[in-house]
Amino acid sequence: MVNSGANIKNVCLESDASPAVLPPRQAMLSDDLNKAIQSVSKASGVPACVKKVINLLAKEFLAIIQG
Repeated sequence: MVNSGANIKNVCLESDASPAVLPPRQAMLSDDLNKAIQSVSKASGVPACVKKVINLLAKEFLAIIQG
């Protein structure tokens, strides 16, 4: 059986974290997103406009993650 009380406590702790230190889940997303941006920017055969759109979307998503 899942301990939902512990899960709720973890979520609350994550949401109360200071913006300077991202909760583990958000930090992983941020790292993965940065790696994806780097991969796309280095990829050959991807049109520049597509790279630009992906980069802009990724930056917006990072801003949301980092609050």
